[in-house]
Amino acid sequence: MGSMKLLMVMISGIAVSAEEQDCSRLKEQPGWKRFSQGNQDGILQAIFSLIGETNRWAVEFGFDYQGGSGHRGEQLIMHNSGLNTRLLREHGWNVVFFDAIVNDTNVGIHKVILTEDNIVDSFHAALVPIEVDYVSIDVDSIDLWLLRALLKEYRPRVISVEYNRNFLSWMHITHIRDWHQWTRKSVYGASAGAMNHIAKINGYKVVNIMPSGMDMFFVRQDVLQAHCILHSIAQFDELAHMAGLGRRMHPTCDKQKDLPRLIDLDLELQGKHEQARLKALGEVTLLNHLNRSNPMCNNK
Repeated sequence: MGSMKLLMVMISGIAVSAEEQDCSRLKEQPGWKRFSQGNQDGILQAIFSLIGETNRWAVEFGFDYQGGSGHRGEQLIMHNSGLNTRLLREHGWNVVFFDAIVNDTNVGIHKVILTEDNIVDSFHAALVPIEVDYVSIDVDSIDLWLLRALLKEYRPRVISVEYNRNFLSWMHITHIRDWHQWTRKSVYGASAGAMNHIAKINGYKVVNIMPSGMDMFFVRQDVLQAHCILHSIAQFDELAHMAGLGRRMHPTCDKQKDLPRLIDLDLELQGKHEQARLKALGEVTLLNHLNRSNPMCNNK
């Protein structure tokens, strides 16, 4: 093989060439999982089988443990539902969990309420490498703001973040900067378009959007360039179409209680806070008009 560098991916046992490869299969839904809520286990295996792994560190938050279960330590992770990083952990990865309630550093769970202001310091305190192999974000509200703050200093090779499938691909709508518990309705997180915008301007490319409305997967551009034929990777618009963005998948939200928590990303970043709220209201009104039989938010 000459000077060709080979990287071994332990979760799949596949040798990965540092030469450019056809990465078109990254857009596919693998159809299998072991511990993750959806197909995240399979998607991650596909990604790392192409780009390889380096430090084998991963971070996951929010940590959806079952309150009052009585589980502690290792059992807390074993009985957790839907972790994206558990399969990696089973294969020897060093996984850090952040949670607002639980603290058990013996198994890598760190108690902290993550905000834009403390996320970088929290990663430092947990000794997370700057170029950590993988970060998983799912907090049902301020996901976009945590991602944006993290990328000011950290450069994960792979990122997955939950997105809100209720919005169309060109809509840049996100939750306000204050965390709010998910009400099980259609207001949470950020649109795929908003997530893609933040990732793209920070040097990341989306490679997979789960049609279930769970996660989007991003890989750092320089990592993709080192391992993939770039034109073989699907573009955002194709992935958005495959994911069926705009299809309603959660109960109708309450206009008075839920809708004020949505803002337009671009206007918010310009400091135009009231205009950002009005723009989000307009986008939801459009979605209601397009799907009158199942509106995103009621008009009461």
